[in-house]
Amino acid sequence: MKRLFRIVFLLCSLLYPLDGRGQEELPHMMPPGVPRFSIDALCFQAMEKESTYVEVCYKIVNDELQFAKTRNGYKASFEVQILVNDSAGNQVAGGSWRDEIKVKTFDETNSRLAFRVNFVPFILGPGTYHLKVKIIDLDSKLSGEVKKVLYVPFYGAKDFSMSTIELANSIVRQKTSSRFVKSGYMVVPNVSRTFNALLNPSLYIYYEIYNFFSDSLGDKGIFDVEYCIFNKDGNVVHIESKTFPKLGENVAQYSKFDVSSYESGAYRLRVRVKDEQTGENIEEYSDFSVTRPYWSIIGQDFYQVVKQLSYIASKSEIDKLKKEKFENRAKALVEFWKKRDPTPGTPCNETMLEYYRRLRYANEHFSTKIQQGWLTDRGRIYITYGPPDQVERHPYERNSKPYQVWYYYTNNYEFVFVDQTGFGYFILVYPPYWLENR
Repeated sequence: MKRLFRIVFLLCSLLYPLDGRGQEELPHMMPPGVPRFSIDALCFQAMEKESTYVEVCYKIVNDELQFAKTRNGYKASFEVQILVNDSAGNQVAGGSWRDEIKVKTFDETNSRLAFRVNFVPFILGPGTYHLKVKIIDLDSKLSGEVKKVLYVPFYGAKDFSMSTIELANSIVRQKTSSRFVKSGYMVVPNVSRTFNALLNPSLYIYYEIYNFFSDSLGDKGIFDVEYCIFNKDGNVVHIESKTFPKLGENVAQYSKFDVSSYESGAYRLRVRVKDEQTGENIEEYSDFSVTRPYWSIIGQDFYQVVKQLSYIASKSEIDKLKKEKFENRAKALVEFWKKRDPTPGTPCNETMLEYYRRLRYANEHFSTKIQQGWLTDRGRIYITYGPPDQVERHPYERNSKPYQVWYYYTNNYEFVFVDQTGFGYFILVYPPYWLENR
């Protein structure tokens, strides 16, 4: 009976057109895009003082890879190819390595919060190189590629110098050895060099200082460190100085900065070290960026942000948010999402991030010339229920207009969208109880 009712609705809609909406086919039903990923290169002093130890890091989120079902969950397998050429174009290093991500649930395969971070070590001589990193999804056979100019400095046996500043998501002391442990610290790199002001506001840095001076009596002395952060206009947004004892010829340092109050944009960190015994100064720079969640925009777009909550908020919640005074808007939005946080006490609010991922997806794939994607019927269903389990497409049926049927097997739902105009403006025609709320 339910299927018969849907067919009746479909036939009626084909004979009696409604107002047009909608746009393209679902991308996940089309050939997917190439895997996107981030890379970074970190340089440290090597055991052989005439060379430099280089870590080529990569980060790829789960959603960029294709997972296969296994006995215990799901697995994505991929190959990392790295090519290092000198300034003349000659290959000096490289190779290919296999890596994988294992998860237990299907939802984790589509996550943009879960990711794989790893690195490949190289020993290179000082100079300028051209780095090319390619990741190949071994299931889909699709590949993505990133290129980077790599400058490798010289850390001589006697020169007072400093390593690359490694930006990290966390740094903790660890006694046991591990791939990411440096000088007794577990350093988890932030490969993309991007920090979220509300969800990931702690910027950690790790660096090493080489060849401190000590006099003939063994007095190691002290050194000063100045941390300075500049915004994109070159203005100083943070500066602080600290003094430390020299514990040896080579010293590992780390620090932490709070970027929760920073506006979205690009920043530059300068670390300046001064050996008080010799008066020598060295400095190193590292660029990073800060982002803020889309919903944190509380200026003239505040009412638009509130309107976009209509698929998850009650009418009373929407009305209350609209009445908030300007100075209370940010706090009100924080409280709104806090009530929906499935894992309170952790940095991430998975419900909020998934909601805005769906909203962004809808805008990217369902927008029309007259309507944003989140306002279309397909966008509305996608944001409410997420990606359908199956999409049945009928673009060229005889004696009928193009239409799609979306199936959600877990919920036992199906939705029918019809392109009334023939220009990709799909509108919802079934089920009837959803039509009333359009």
